[in-house]
Amino acid sequence: MPLFKNLDSVFGFVLLMLAAGTVVAAATQFAATLTRMRARFLRQAVEELLSQVAPAHLSSEDARQLALILLHHPWLCGRTNAGASSLRREDLVRLLVEVASQDSLLAARLRDALDLAGAGEALDLARRIGSHVLALELENPGECTRDRDTKAIIAAMGPHPLLACIHSWYGQAMGRATRRYMRQTRVITAFLTLALVLALRLDLFLFLYFHLPGCGRWPGMALSWLLISLGTPFWYDRMKDLLHFRPSQI
Repeated sequence: MPLFKNLDSVFGFVLLMLAAGTVVAAATQFAATLTRMRARFLRQAVEELLSQVAPAHLSSEDARQLALILLHHPWLCGRTNAGASSLRREDLVRLLVEVASQDSLLAARLRDALDLAGAGEALDLARRIGSHVLALELENPGECTRDRDTKAIIAAMGPHPLLACIHSWYGQAMGRATRRYMRQTRVITAFLTLALVLALRLDLFLFLYFHLPGCGRWPGMALSWLLISLGTPFWYDRMKDLLHFRPSQI
């Protein structure tokens, strides 16, 4: 009988952690979506990348304006005015070439940064990329979009310096943005977990089922906060696996 009672306690504890972790994970993602954290950190990453690729031609203000233009492009955002929250390497290259083909002072600076002779060359390059994408799509409709775009860009641009720059800086810039995003979400998770523990007084479960000796109200609530805040990323990953949902990296 005591064995079954202990097993009930363990099952109850696991279910509580699962429920609380799922609630906190969902609330964290909702808060991140509401505040558009991913879009904000992505914009910072694109600004850093553009500043690193050609610091002699693009100032920090130019990089900021280009990042806004790229991330609000209809290709990424559709008909919404909100900035994109994800950006593939292939899309970044294609959009940079498209923006460079325009007739503006910012586009001229971008052409200098990308080592393009003029707007005509940039426009011709953009058209060649598009035609290669279309040809590959007709040839193999089931091919992964990322692989198809990569092949089209390489076929159209060849050994262009832009590809080497983007390949060199993209992973580092996006990796830094992703780490900043994860740190911010951990802070939000900690605050939401604290609010949940205080609202539901989850320390009562630990004391009633595990009979922890010598613990008062606040130590038990602190333990509940620690367990849930540390376990929330685990439960969030399990939830994504269950729903077959994997959001792309920033």
